[in-house]
Amino acid sequence: MKGFVAVTLSALMLAGCANKPVSFADASPVPTERIYAFRTPGADTAEVKLTRDSGFIRAAFNQEIFVDGKHAASIGQGESAVLHLPAGVHILGARDTKISDMVEREITVQAGQTYRRRVAVMFSTTDITPTAF
Repeated sequence: MKGFVAVTLSALMLAGCANKPVSFADASPVPTERIYAFRTPGADTAEVKLTRDSGFIRAAFNQEIFVDGKHAASIGQGESAVLHLPAGVHILGARDTKISDMVEREITVQAGQTYRRRVAVMFSTTDITPTAF
């Protein structure tokens, strides 16, 4: 019985630590001083909205965002950033400042369109995935 209680409590505590997706509308905007590139919209650009999960897991570390190898932004938990990418194929990258390796995902964008991506942070990994939020 003690083992069951210990396992149940451990599971509940870990569940309470889990990160949760945040909608772009509910996220706090990244301060402009942490958006380093792709800040200006243009007729030939697409809008890429990035939103980082909120929660306890790796909350102390920002996720550094890269586009085609160029440092584009630094996103904290529960924050969002908008990048204006030229039309075409790009590589989005993310890694935190201390723990995770770089993860990269391809994205193809068309001028005038909006794309949403979730920066999902887990215990030891990060991912960039499409999101409806």
